[in-house]
Amino acid sequence: MSPRTGLLVTAHGTVSSLEELPAFLKVIRRGRPAPDELVAEVTRRYRAIGGRSPLTELTEGQARGAAAKLGALGYMGMRLWGPSVRDAVSRALADGVERLVSLPAAPFSTGIYHEPVEKALAELDPERRVALVKVGPWGAHPALVRVFAERARSAGALEAGTHVLFTAHSLPTMVVERGDPYPTLVRAACEAVAASLGLSGDSWSLAYQSQGASEGPWLGPDLVASFDRLAKEGAKRVVVAPIGFLSDHVEVLYDLDIEALAWANERGISLVRSRSPNDEDDLCAAMAEVAREALGA
Repeated sequence: MSPRTGLLVTAHGTVSSLEELPAFLKVIRRGRPAPDELVAEVTRRYRAIGGRSPLTELTEGQARGAAAKLGALGYMGMRLWGPSVRDAVSRALADGVERLVSLPAAPFSTGIYHEPVEKALAELDPERRVALVKVGPWGAHPALVRVFAERARSAGALEAGTHVLFTAHSLPTMVVERGDPYPTLVRAACEAVAASLGLSGDSWSLAYQSQGASEGPWLGPDLVASFDRLAKEGAKRVVVAPIGFLSDHVEVLYDLDIEALAWANERGISLVRSRSPNDEDDLCAAMAEVAREALGA
């Protein structure tokens, strides 16, 4: 593209080895060391999915695939771990990028992913040679809705007697009380995907998963409460559609494929997860479309 354009895809980050977990958890906890029991539990979960998360490689694939479709240079950076956003911005500057599109792989909470990009540019490009283009929340963008609708359909969302349970990562309610539109954005995405599938209002619902360890209330209902309700209503088959996540990682591969599956089975519910978009072609095309619109191209 002209002017020379870069596409920076950012995600939250993950470790490359179990030995990095204590340091990673310390970063997540804003400098507070994690208790031994928390480190042990997270280590157990990573071991249960094979010892590592594929998030880094999948995010790199998204950046590469989307950039190719956009006709731009692709970069990937992690907000909480390496490869860092700062290093990605440094590479973009070295490549002579004149416009940099910041596209978070978290389509609802985009602001916190733009912050490290802005900080890196302020430090590395004080003369502001690079124009930063920030993509806003895009969870209900028609291109992404098509991607998630196709995944849910492939998992059997339209089979008779099936309930579709959309999931997204929970947040502390105090964040929402401060004005974060996250739950409104998530529900809008659920409604858009449900409408695309032609689901009736009583054939789908939303649950929040992967609640953190901090004190205080979190967004709900959680998965256990949702399975309890569905079991009481006589549900026998549920397709869980994690529309809050673009890629497989521990919150999907453990929290859904292992933990949630066990909870559902205990209640007599057959649980099927719709597959993640990961770095597949249709998601990369959707990301390129979103970036192109942000550029006004």
